[in-house]
Amino acid sequence: MGKLFDEGELDRQIAEGRRLRQEMQRAGAASGGFNPLSLGHWLSLCAAARVPAVPALSLGRIAIDVIMSEDPAARAFEKTMAAQMAVFGMGWMARWDCCAMAETKWRLSKGEHQWDPALADIFAEDMRALDLIGDFPDTEIEGWARPWMSFAIHSGWPIEYRVFVQNDRIIGVSNYYPQRQLQDDGETKEDIRRATDMALRLIGAQKRRLNCPRLSGFDMGLNHWTADFGRLQSGAIIFLEGGPPHASGGGAHPCCFEPGKIDGVALSARWDCAP
Repeated sequence: MGKLFDEGELDRQIAEGRRLRQEMQRAGAASGGFNPLSLGHWLSLCAAARVPAVPALSLGRIAIDVIMSEDPAARAFEKTMAAQMAVFGMGWMARWDCCAMAETKWRLSKGEHQWDPALADIFAEDMRALDLIGDFPDTEIEGWARPWMSFAIHSGWPIEYRVFVQNDRIIGVSNYYPQRQLQDDGETKEDIRRATDMALRLIGAQKRRLNCPRLSGFDMGLNHWTADFGRLQSGAIIFLEGGPPHASGGGAHPCCFEPGKIDGVALSARWDCAP
């Protein structure tokens, strides 16, 4: 594939984003920090940047120290979330602010993209949630309900893309599922054009310092993160979720890229590990 976008226009947008961020910092409007692990922060950013996103409804917030403990309040909170999910009924999934449940990730990794009642379960003892909630850079965690989206399917997996951002720049775009290859055709090119356009809007709108203490060697005054987008059956591209940047020793999974070598576009696996 050719260049992802016009480099001159990208430089202009980056410079404008930095100028606006500095103005907001001088005005005291950049306090609090942008948490790239928080779905809530991403949804607010999408609204500000006018980027269409899979919606979510809050199931409530609880202190991380409580939900990670044997406190009866933690189990009561989980029961409250479960009761709300029962009201939503079929076609809804539950997730924590920082991650989807292990069941969701496992099913999608196997190409099981249809909704299932198990996707409505949410609890802290989940093997994936337990690990990621412990690293969440905040004192509280939120539960969310989201409609299960019917993405377009290619060779058994949803059509999704991960955009990698570092130092306010898009450094790469990958097919999310290295289990199968995406074709370098006009449809894929258009998907990537739309996804990168949305990512550029998110870069321009995100003016706060990053709140991600586990990142080392990154300037927290710049944007470093990943953003995932999916193609709906209608052909529209929509934001799904965001996360930390890919980094040596941790961070976001590189998808089709080889670890530590994010550059350009990767439509098929360049290494032998799937997310």
